[in-house]
Amino acid sequence: MALKIPSKQEWAIYGNTSPEIVYALATKLSPNGHVHLVDKSKNKLAALKIDPKTMAEVSLLHKDFTVAKLFDDLDGIVFPYSLHSVKNPLKVLAQTMLSTKPNGKIIVLDFETRRANPWIKYPIGYKRLAFLAKKLDLPEPKILSKNKSRFGRKSYLAEIIIPDLRS
Repeated sequence: MALKIPSKQEWAIYGNTSPEIVYALATKLSPNGHVHLVDKSKNKLAALKIDPKTMAEVSLLHKDFTVAKLFDDLDGIVFPYSLHSVKNPLKVLAQTMLSTKPNGKIIVLDFETRRANPWIKYPIGYKRLAFLAKKLDLPEPKILSKNKSRFGRKSYLAEIIIPDLRS
């Protein structure tokens, strides 16, 4: 199942903003959208070629996405293999859900593992993601796809729809 994103939307990508992921989202959003890259690295846009006729505007915010709520009224936030680097993912997900519009989306792309290692300090397998969503009274994440990474690890792409929290 493919991720469906209408154009004219504003999204953020939190951490690990590889050019491939940025390009894929910016292309989906078309020229009327906007993608905020939130990363501590300063060279993330260097390898990215943005075509303003066919892609969304892309901006880089040099911040740690784990420290505070960074946006208001985003249509969605993507965690591309970055949530497993967060010591307190419950806090970060709570901040994230407050940054989205009602019916906004949190997209998590991560490894299906429970074992920590030097690259995956705090594993966020699908069951743990579902547990965190339940703790925040969010709907169960929906698996959009499962794949093997280039390193042979199983990974998943999941979507959480954020309910209206403003009432």
